[in-house]
Amino acid sequence: MNGLSTTVFKAAPAALRIDGAGMAVQKLEGVSGRAIIRIKGWMKTEGSARAQVAVQGYAQGFAQNVWKQLIYAQGDTDWTLFDKEIELPAWTLFCELKFLVEGDGRAWLDEIE
Repeated sequence: MNGLSTTVFKAAPAALRIDGAGMAVQKLEGVSGRAIIRIKGWMKTEGSARAQVAVQGYAQGFAQNVWKQLIYAQGDTDWTLFDKEIELPAWTLFCELKFLVEGDGRAWLDEIE
């Protein structure tokens, strides 16, 4: 089941959970061109899942894109903090925060700032 987990979380009441292969995407409002942004949060993995959190920026008409990985984990991991500052290219029109999980297992994402 993908969605909110109310039994496994870093901080109550819930965390985002993906079982098996899947992706959750959130558009980051007001972030464009040469923006420097800081993203902080916690991720946990279980089983043989491979999980990552990244920011993907896009140009007008999706002509270009950039992928900035914030954290990657594989296998059984406890809650791991990531806190990263990234710079987006001047051509960035908008960007998205992506939580991508592949393989068997599950991953959780919580406390995103």
